[in-house]
This record gives sequence, structure tokens and C-alpha cells, in this order.
Amino acid sequence: MHSTREFSFRKFKLAQQDMASAFNGCDNTPKEAITMGIATIPWAKEIALIATGSHKAVIVHRLLNTPSSQEVPASYLRKHNRTTVYLDESAVKTSMKSNSSQL
Repeated sequence: MHSTREFSFRKFKLAQQDMASAFNGCDNTPKEAITMGIATIPWAKEIALIATGSHKAVIVHRLLNTPSSQEVPASYLRKHNRTTVYLDESAVKTSMKSNSSQL
């Protein structure tokens, strides 16, 4: 684990078999990932959130349409003034119907 006063992150091994369905098979699944906790969000200079695929449509909808909460950790990103959200058409379909002004 790497940590400084302003930023901390954790690099961890992914259980490739557990994640295979999200990445269209084990061969496409990353072996490692980096994660940040909610407490580090305010310290980030910029944040990019990338969501692709129709399986993300429900969480994208909740991200844009529900109050910030631990139930939807990505919702805290709305409080950061330099967050950019990148979505493909499949991930945004549900959200656009009720909240197209925020995209």
C-alpha cells in the first residue's frame, strides 16, 4: 500500500474468475486494479469515471439521480468540482430518459 498525506491507493490482485463476466471472459480480465476510498476523493486534482456497457445503466442512473450515499459510492464524485464522467450509449440509456440535462 502506498500512502501520502494527500492521496492513498491500494493495488490488489483481482480474482480473475470472479470478474470474468464483467470483462467478457478471463482472457480480458485485468490481473490487478487500483482502488481509492471515499475519503480520498476530495484530495484528487481531477477524477475520471468511465462506465461502459448496458450492465452499468442502473448504477449510472443511481449515480445521477439519487443523493450521495455509501450505497452508491460513485455518487460522492458529484461533490468534486473536477469530475468528468465518460459513458457509452449502452451505459447511459436509462439515465438519459430522466436526467439528460446532467450528461
